[in-house]
Amino acid sequence: MMYWWKSFLTIALCSVTGAKAQLVSLHGSGTTNPSKCFWKIIDQFTTQSKTPVRITYRAVGSSIGQTEFMVLPQAVNDFSSGDLPLTAEHYATLNASNVGMMHFPIFLGTVSFFHSVPGVQDLNLTGELLAKIYMFEIESWDHPEILAINPNMQLSGNTTIKVARRAEGSSSTNTATEYMYQAAPGIYDENLVGAFPTWPNVTNGENVLTCSGSGGMTACIEENENALAYIETGHGVDAGIPEVRIENLDGRYLTAIEAVENGGLSQEEQASLFPPEATGDFSGVSFINRPGEYSWPMVLFTYIYVRTDLSYLSADQQGLLLAFLDAMYMEDYIQPCADEFGFLLPAEDIKTYALNAITELRALNSNATPWKFEGSDTLSVEGMEDYVISIKRKSALDDVRDQLEDVVASADGSTTSDSTMEAEMEQMMATIADLQNQMSVMNSDMEAMNTLMASFTNGGNGEIVTQGSFTSDDEQKLQAALGLAAASFSMSVLIVVVGMFRFATKP
Repeated sequence: MMYWWKSFLTIALCSVTGAKAQLVSLHGSGTTNPSKCFWKIIDQFTTQSKTPVRITYRAVGSSIGQTEFMVLPQAVNDFSSGDLPLTAEHYATLNASNVGMMHFPIFLGTVSFFHSVPGVQDLNLTGELLAKIYMFEIESWDHPEILAINPNMQLSGNTTIKVARRAEGSSSTNTATEYMYQAAPGIYDENLVGAFPTWPNVTNGENVLTCSGSGGMTACIEENENALAYIETGHGVDAGIPEVRIENLDGRYLTAIEAVENGGLSQEEQASLFPPEATGDFSGVSFINRPGEYSWPMVLFTYIYVRTDLSYLSADQQGLLLAFLDAMYMEDYIQPCADEFGFLLPAEDIKTYALNAITELRALNSNATPWKFEGSDTLSVEGMEDYVISIKRKSALDDVRDQLEDVVASADGSTTSDSTMEAEMEQMMATIADLQNQMSVMNSDMEAMNTLMASFTNGGNGEIVTQGSFTSDDEQKLQAALGLAAASFSMSVLIVVVGMFRFATKP
């Protein structure tokens, strides 16, 4: 066993000391909405790049992401993301400090209202009724104005409405409040429009639900009868709670899902609503309450925010950030995200707008290291150069994931025989047993590995050296590599467990 660890350490040391390229890192923060997509693409970059890269993204919400982006003179994140543009005030603050920035629109999203009225699946509401409910002018589901557009609604028992609202700033709050104000400006208070409105105290406080995050809003609906909440559509639909049918500007009652299915979000003139340049003020950009037979009244864009002067990053980091932006508009990367996580991609005119902005950002940062992509067309020789991200590079974990996806897809179908399913289950059990054995080996030999690493120290000062060339910086990289290897191993176990859970719970 000791020989195995010596061999591993020798290979790791040679890899670190012999590599020409340094580890290139980026760190972003912002909205939770695209986080799974970002993490998926980050994983792909980590595997597919010859040059070692490490990108992180903290899913902390649009408001916090913007706050961290606004720190002057230098943001505390390398890039940020949000489901609403920077406010005019924030934009002016950056301009006053001679700090330029760009908005890159990457996804369309929708916000919906969901309810938990017992025994009611289809519920129609107008923007005006929603405004009256949130301003407490209507406090019961049996109000005549609600019954007038829901003649078949059968109610029983207590019908007092419980109004749910977000505890923290959020893009969904911004979207829902802006919509209610636009739909009923004489009813909904303009001072309560925004990502983090100061909600007034109400006498019937027991009928107000304060919920944290999209998951909290979903829980507020699931745990309380007669509740009404605004939630990012995907979260509510995935939870299986009833979506309110809302009257759009053309007078049609529909859900966000029906709007998407009928092309209501495919607006041909999307780019015309943006400033002429991506460096402009986006604060007035709104896709709320747009006309159209199947239009959905609460549409929002997810943006990536980037400063125009990237000199706070190294040339390699600048190039990596530009490559990450490229991936947001490349089919090999963004389409799988849209398919897996249900995102809606912007129209071609928006994509062209964003690609032109990336070209401009490159021109403004001409010292950035050029990174290249190797797609389905092989780049002979060139594909082996540094700073090349190749879809032809994969890890063993990718194969495990692909196999499990095939198993899950097979389990979800209706044609797989019981004998085949049993055989696949046995194979998965054997895989878990093998992984457990490897983990046991790793645990039992960890102390031996530490002793071996200590034998490389120089005079006991804790710094690993090999023939005078191995520095403390190299040690950190080695330990980071070991950590990533352990994380990858743990992830493989998790993937197998998740796959087995879904397999075992197949109806």
